[in-house]
Amino acid sequence: MMVGTLLIGLSGYLFLALIGRGRFDATTTAALSATYLLANVLGPGIFIAVEQETSRLVSDAIARGEAAASGARRLLGIDGGLMLLTLLVLGALAPVLLSRVLGGDVGLIVALAISVVGSAAVYFVRGTSGGQRRFRRYALTVLIDGATRIAGCVGLVVIGSTNPVAFGVVLCAGPAVAALVTARGSGAPAIGIVRTPPAISQLARDVCWLLIASALWMIMQNLAPVVVTAMIPEDPVTAAGFAGAVVLTRVPLLFMGTIQSLLLPGMTAAAAAGDAVGLRRTVSRGLTVIGGIGTLAIIGTALFGRWAVNILFGADRDTTQTWGLVWLTASAVIFMAVQLLQPALVALRRHRALVGAWVAGAVAFSASFALPVSALDCGLIAQIAGPLVTLFVQLGVLSGYLRRRRARAAGTGATTPEALAVEARQPTALGENPGL
Repeated sequence: MMVGTLLIGLSGYLFLALIGRGRFDATTTAALSATYLLANVLGPGIFIAVEQETSRLVSDAIARGEAAASGARRLLGIDGGLMLLTLLVLGALAPVLLSRVLGGDVGLIVALAISVVGSAAVYFVRGTSGGQRRFRRYALTVLIDGATRIAGCVGLVVIGSTNPVAFGVVLCAGPAVAALVTARGSGAPAIGIVRTPPAISQLARDVCWLLIASALWMIMQNLAPVVVTAMIPEDPVTAAGFAGAVVLTRVPLLFMGTIQSLLLPGMTAAAAAGDAVGLRRTVSRGLTVIGGIGTLAIIGTALFGRWAVNILFGADRDTTQTWGLVWLTASAVIFMAVQLLQPALVALRRHRALVGAWVAGAVAFSASFALPVSALDCGLIAQIAGPLVTLFVQLGVLSGYLRRRRARAAGTGATTPEALAVEARQPTALGENPGL
C-alpha cells in the first residue's frame, strides 16, 4: 500500500515536471497545472467522505455480526448522487473555468469529468475493501491509480506528444482504471444477521459532515500560500518561495491517507464492542509513531531543508529561512496527528464534533492573518495554529468519550470485553448508542 501511495505522490510531481521545461507555452502549462489541482479537489477532496463512511458502516456491521450489503447499497446510491451533483457543478462552472483557468480547452473539462466518475467509483471500492480489511484489494486500487498516471505521462513524453488534452486525460484516468480493474467482487458482505440498514437521510447527513471536514482540511492545507501571495503582491519571489516550502514540508502527509484507511476498521470494531481500552491503545500507538516520524522529519528539514528547496525548485525559491522550514514541518506533523484522530471520531460516529474541531481550527487559521506581523510570519503562524486547535478539540472529544466509557463500565460492573460489548449496545436516555 505504501508503494501505491508513493506512486500517486510521485505521479503529481512527475506530471508538473513534465508539463514544464518548455513542453507547452505558459498559458497551457498554467491550464494543466490547474487541471491537476482541480482533479484533487473533485476527486479525493469530495469522495474521501464516501470512502470513510462506507468503511465505517461495513466494519461496524461485521463487528456486530450483521450483513452490510443493504447499508452499502444505500451508500452507493448516495455516492452516485454526489457524483451527479459534482458533474452538474462542474458543468455550471465550465464557462468560467474555460475562459479564465483552462485556456478555453474543452477537452480538459472532459478530463475532469472522467476524474469525477472514476473517483466516485474507486473510493466506494476502497471503502468496502477497507471495511472488510481486504487491504490487498485496497492497495491494488492505489497502485493501479498511481501507475496509470505515471505510465500515461511517460508514454506521452516518449512518443513526443504535445497535446495538452492527452496529458490531462492520462492524469485524470487513474481512478477510473483502478475502479474498472478492482470493482468485481468488491461488494460488502451479505452474510450475517439481517437488520434494517441506517436510513438514507442519516447516511447522507454523515457523508455531508465528512464533506465539510474534508473541505476545511483542504482550505487549511492549501490556502496559506495563496493568502500570503495576496498580502505581498509586490514581492512574488518571497511568496513563491513560501509556497514551495509548504509543498516540500508536506511530504510526510502523503502516507496519512493510507494510515487512516488501515486504522478505521479496527477503530470501528473497537467502538462497536465498547472497547475503550483498545481504541485508546490504537490512538496512543499511532501518536507515538507520528511523534517518531515527526522528530526525524524535523531533524532532516533543519539539516537539508534549504538544500532540498534549491534542488527541487531552484535557488530563486530559497526565500524561507531554516527555522521557517522547521516550523512548517512541525505543522505537517500536527496535521498527521489530526488525520490519525479523524478515523477515531468517525468510528465513534462523532461526525458533528469532528466538523466542530475543523471549524475551530479554521477560525484560528483565519485569525492568524490579522496579526500585526509580516505576511510570511502570518502564514507560518496560521499553518501551526489551525491544525493545533483542531487537534486539541479532537483530543477533548475523544477524552470525553473514554472518560464516559470508563465511568459507565464502572457503574454497570462491565469489565470483560464481552460485558462491555453488551453494555455498549444498550440505548441511553437520549436514544444514542453509547458504543458509538
